[in-house]
Amino acid sequence: MRILLPQRLDLLSRAMCSGMFSMWLQQQHTTDLVFWGPGFAGYRPMPLDEAVRELDCDVVILPDLNHSIPGLWDELWQGAADCAVPVVMFLSDPGSAIGPRIDAIRRTRPNQLLILGSPDSYHQYRDVCHEVGAQIVQRPLGFDPDLFNEREPSAERDIDILVVGAADSEAYPIRRSIQIACRDLASRYRVMDLTHPGYWELSTAGLFSASRVFSREVVAAWARL
Repeated sequence: MRILLPQRLDLLSRAMCSGMFSMWLQQQHTTDLVFWGPGFAGYRPMPLDEAVRELDCDVVILPDLNHSIPGLWDELWQGAADCAVPVVMFLSDPGSAIGPRIDAIRRTRPNQLLILGSPDSYHQYRDVCHEVGAQIVQRPLGFDPDLFNEREPSAERDIDILVVGAADSEAYPIRRSIQIACRDLASRYRVMDLTHPGYWELSTAGLFSASRVFSREVVAAWARL
């Protein structure tokens, strides 16, 4: 199965989620995955349905909305609703920016919504999926509990404001402004300013999540679309 994955290497390679590329790249060893978009060799702008025909692909995966970079997918997702092959929209963060994600589902009209998360994380998408005729497939979310864990509510904290994530001024202008503002508060509060912590690179979380996306059950479901 030849899978077309539109990607914005030109912007996302500098963003906090740059580690997501490691996740997708790992799958090229076991999956016929075709990257297409600005920053990749041979890319020519064209509607997505034309790219599917030119690259002879069997299914399209639309990466998550990435609402922190407005307009990220405006160019690459044009023609998604006209594709002659199944289109799968992948949601790795279904609990945030629900309105924009629902709008994107209406515009692209995917055949399937692939959600990483718990079963109760997609109830807000049921109506729009019924509206466009998309099925919902849910897979468990992979994460590293040694890096992501909850402290006891009564535990003493030594940080008042924690600023994390990439703050590239072009990719994340609002986050960059917040970062600068928090630095000005350092004389009054205990501020910890972390640039991108690299948690995808420091753990197996990224590869674990990718294995969930391309599991046998999921690929088998694509073949039935």
